[in-house]
Amino acid sequence: MIKGIIFDADGMLIISKRFSEHLSENYGITIEDTADFFRGDFQDCIIGKKDLKQELQRFISQWKWQGTLDEFLHEWFSPERNVMDERFFAVFEDLRKRGIKIYLGTNNEKYRTEALVRDNNWEKYFDGIFASGLVGFLKPNRDFFDYIVEKTGFVPEELMFWDDDIENIEGARSAGLHVGHYVSFDLFMKELEQVL
Repeated sequence: MIKGIIFDADGMLIISKRFSEHLSENYGITIEDTADFFRGDFQDCIIGKKDLKQELQRFISQWKWQGTLDEFLHEWFSPERNVMDERFFAVFEDLRKRGIKIYLGTNNEKYRTEALVRDNNWEKYFDGIFASGLVGFLKPNRDFFDYIVEKTGFVPEELMFWDDDIENIEGARSAGLHVGHYVSFDLFMKELEQVL
C-alpha cells in the first residue's frame, strides 16, 4: 500500500525553460558562455558543497550581466518564470484526504529551493521537502532515495516516486520505491488512480 508519494519539481510541477536558455534568449548571455559554470561549480552548488551566491560572484561579471547579484537571482528564481502547474494543488488535497503523505524530491540548490517553496506556498502542501542541495546527493544516486526513506520512516515499498526523467526513475526503482514516469498530467492522473 502506498503511504507517501514523492514528486519531482522541474518538468513536472514546474514548467520552465532551463535558465541557461532564458539567459541566452533574453540577455544575449549564450549557453556557451555559461556552460563552464553550469557543468562545473554549479554541480557542487546543487549538492550543497559550494554556495551559489559566492560562486556566481565570479561569473556574472564575465558574462557582462548589467545588474546586481540579487537581480540575477531574482531573474533566475522569478515566479513568473518558474510557473507552477496549479492542477497539482487539487491532486495534493485529494491525496491528503486519502491519508497519503506528500513529498518533494528535486535536484535543486538551496536558494532556488527556498524560492520555489516560498513562491508556491509549498510548505502548506508538502510533508517533507528533499532537495539535493540540502540532502547532499543528486538524483538518480541511490543515496538520495535512501535518505528520503530514512527521513520519512516508511519502507521503500510504501513510497512512490514520480519524475519526468527516466534515469531518476531507475534510481528510485533501484532503492525499492514504486515509480511513475511523468509524461503528461492526464496520463499521470490515469496511472495514479490505478495505483491507489
